[in-house]
Amino acid sequence: MGVFAVTDSIYYVTTANPDQYSGVQTFLKRIVVTVRHPNITPLGKTYNPWSGPGYFQQYDVAVYRNYF
Repeated sequence: MGVFAVTDSIYYVTTANPDQYSGVQTFLKRIVVTVRHPNITPLGKTYNPWSGPGYFQQYDVAVYRNYF
């Protein structure tokens, strides 16, 4: 299949809306994994391993709390 370009990002998100990024530290984190490959780039588009069209993205929200 060749070489895949995989990037991951972790963001703090708000408690009220996990789709909204937070500017301050919270107990919720959104983890985003993006996979790019020439075979999933639309026809007529140029493949770029770091940006542009043709990618698969998976995300989830995780809760991190301190218990005493």
